[in-house]
Amino acid sequence: MDFHLSPSEKKICIVDDVVDNTIILEIYLKKIGFRDITTFNNPEEFLESLGEESFNPDMFILDIMMPKIDGITLAKKIKSNKKFEYSIIVFATAKSPEESLEECFKAGGQDFITKPITPVILKCRLLNLFTMQNLLFDLIIANESLTHSSLTDGLTQLYNRNFLDTRLTQEFSKSKRYNNELCVMMLDIDYFKKVNDTYGHPIGDEVLKKVSNILKDSLRSSDLVARYGGEEFCVLMPHSHTKEAKKLAERLREKIQTTQVSESHQELRVTISIGLADFNKDLESEKNLLTNADKALYRAKENGRNRVEVFDL
Repeated sequence: MDFHLSPSEKKICIVDDVVDNTIILEIYLKKIGFRDITTFNNPEEFLESLGEESFNPDMFILDIMMPKIDGITLAKKIKSNKKFEYSIIVFATAKSPEESLEECFKAGGQDFITKPITPVILKCRLLNLFTMQNLLFDLIIANESLTHSSLTDGLTQLYNRNFLDTRLTQEFSKSKRYNNELCVMMLDIDYFKKVNDTYGHPIGDEVLKKVSNILKDSLRSSDLVARYGGEEFCVLMPHSHTKEAKKLAERLREKIQTTQVSESHQELRVTISIGLADFNKDLESEKNLLTNADKALYRAKENGRNRVEVFDL
């Protein structure tokens, strides 16, 4: 579905078994400014078109009274297809609106127009419906943006600590219940304070984003990487053990130490220290698993940095 299109770009589909009705309605719509108009005089042919990938009208105008298949039935078919979730349905009727109004709205209709149709009423109703549709799209976009910002770190676009905590709780519970393997990887950029002190915080931010992109590009789709805080990152690796996770950690470490992390400072290179820990059934909570990975990370720093350590019970 296209957002915020002008009338000339909106797609309208008319279904009416009377050819003259579709011709007149199409003339009126073009006078209003609509250009992309599809008409059907056979409801069965219309139903076949619903399955076509390229067929995606913004609005359907359906005649209610048609032989074999009426407009109410067509509306229900349209609304049963998720592709048309935000499409508008308008019913055209020669009957008194009160006779079928409730049935029309139950079938998914947003409005109706009474025959004979006049250009002024048609214009007012349709433009008002498209205005409401655009307001709905604004709300959808705003909600998606809000959801994204509540789950991600603004600088790196990785998941944030809150989302990490939620997923870790879920994965830990699964491992407890089904004895699934679960590995946690903690990563820290070595001497990152020195980067900020030497090159400035904007370059430090550049380094964080570069490392984040390497992490995203190097991990499996089933892994979850999050910014844990500052220059520290955490990776959840469901159905993984430290034996295979260590191989990945070593590849990450080597890749980062050989990558130019700043476009403006070619001499700048960074390294990372990594700690790994496995789930085991004796752990009381997910916090213990994080603590174990953090202990392994601390050992990597103590042993000289730019290395991988595994927590050992």
